[in-house]
Amino acid sequence: MKQNELRQFIHKIYYLAGKIHLIRNIEIPLEIGIHANSATLYALNMINLNPDLKMSELSRKIGITKGAFSQMAKKLEQKELITRSKSMENSKDIYLIVTDQGKQAAEEYIRLHDKLYQGIDTILNQYNETEQQTITEFLNKTNQFLEVYTNLKA
Repeated sequence: MKQNELRQFIHKIYYLAGKIHLIRNIEIPLEIGIHANSATLYALNMINLNPDLKMSELSRKIGITKGAFSQMAKKLEQKELITRSKSMENSKDIYLIVTDQGKQAAEEYIRLHDKLYQGIDTILNQYNETEQQTITEFLNKTNQFLEVYTNLKA
């Protein structure tokens, strides 16, 4: 790829990443009467799907730092979507319990996310199976590169 084309291509990736970041941070009004961003609702959904995982395990599963996850959990707790519970065996181990209202919010999040997935599926179905595999391979390899790149020290 020529240098100018490569720059334009990477600019499109940055633009796409920016849109995804924007979507993750937009406040969504939920039917239960609260607002939460997509990233926080994703965390809520992961808590709901993994009730046996400690906070530290959930942060790793989601792929964010313990501190960032702790802040999300705090917001969810303030909105009364989860409660915290310390382990009987080890008081340092904290589990998160989704409230009934939190389960409703998680269900609503899934419905909203399904619309997003359907839109992306419509786009992907414009490509044949080989092209879809190429796109997936490109995304996987780019992700692997970025994992290495993010661990480089200046």
